[in-house]
Amino acid sequence: LNSGCVKIVNLSADGREQTTDFEMESGGSLNLNQHLPEAAPVEEKKPVEEKKPEVKAPEETKTEVKTDDKKAADVAAAAEARATALAQFLFDTAGFRGNRDDYTDPRNSYLNQVLDRRLGLPISLSVVYLHLAEQLAVPAFGIGLPGHFIVSVLGADGPSYLDPFNGGRPLSTADCVTLVQGALGNQIGFDPDWLRPMPGREIVARMLNNLRGFYVSVDDWPRAI
Repeated sequence: LNSGCVKIVNLSADGREQTTDFEMESGGSLNLNQHLPEAAPVEEKKPVEEKKPEVKAPEETKTEVKTDDKKAADVAAAAEARATALAQFLFDTAGFRGNRDDYTDPRNSYLNQVLDRRLGLPISLSVVYLHLAEQLAVPAFGIGLPGHFIVSVLGADGPSYLDPFNGGRPLSTADCVTLVQGALGNQIGFDPDWLRPMPGREIVARMLNNLRGFYVSVDDWPRAI
């Protein structure tokens, strides 16, 4: 130990001496920092980011909706095609037609006679069409316009109309107005509610009223009652 200096002797593993000198600071304390290795810097830990759940892009949902819409449109288009084919079969191939020559003949209202003679009124021919449409999964409905019964078919663009009494020809809304005016007169305003589907019981009641009206006109009271 010398003044102002401390010498430390260490033996190495092979027996050789290793000397280290430490300087004394004022006040008699040792300055060890000069011979100590620098401490390795502490690495700062970064916060772990939470993994957010994967969210589907809105475009995928839109694609699914469009696919469903396309399927519905295809189903409606197929139903419209069957409706047109049914009208062609009934009124062109099978020869069902409206009885213009003897409109008030009661046989026009009896479905067995309509099937045998292939003649009928607007409502009885419509009933034949509606029955077959149901078997073909065609969304068809009876429309009880005043003075003239027709059929509606629900398609991709809404209801379309056809006239079984006149060979199943397609009808626009304007054509329906013309039919009503032909039956009731031009002074009658058109009520859009007339284009609503008529329930089955009301269709039967209207057919029975037609028969009663005929029998009353010929004073056949037993049958009218």
